[in-house]
Amino acid sequence: MSDSIDKRFCFDLTAQDRPGVQYTLQALCEDDRKLWMDAMDGKEPMYAHPTGPPGSQEETSLDEAGLNFTSKAIAMLESRGLEDQGLYRLVGVSSKVTKLLQLGLDRRKSEKLMLDDPAEWEVKTITSAIKQYFRNLPEPLMTYNLHSAFIAAAS
Repeated sequence: MSDSIDKRFCFDLTAQDRPGVQYTLQALCEDDRKLWMDAMDGKEPMYAHPTGPPGSQEETSLDEAGLNFTSKAIAMLESRGLEDQGLYRLVGVSSKVTKLLQLGLDRRKSEKLMLDDPAEWEVKTITSAIKQYFRNLPEPLMTYNLHSAFIAAAS
């Protein structure tokens, strides 16, 4: 999707008779988006972490390993990263982000992971890993079912 549009309630259409052509449409609300998806016999996208096979539900849910990793990463950012400019805006090197996610989400290796070493893990690498982890969850932390309740609370 384009970065210039509000991404709420968006869905992509891919033409079967024109490979490579994709359209992004936006519904008025989540209920309308679901109705469009049903009417067009669409499928919701499946996401997977780099550490697991695509579509593996246990790899794409907020589990104990993911919660421990994000807690450890956020604690490190609070201790040494809050003064950095563009804390969550700057991106880390993709290969290092993938490596950090693999180590942080592996139950056996995550306890040995030391994020405090600035030579090993830059702040932007850690923030990119956190963003990537949350981006790959099948449902946002602020769930689709509770979207209208969050909007009402914010109003």
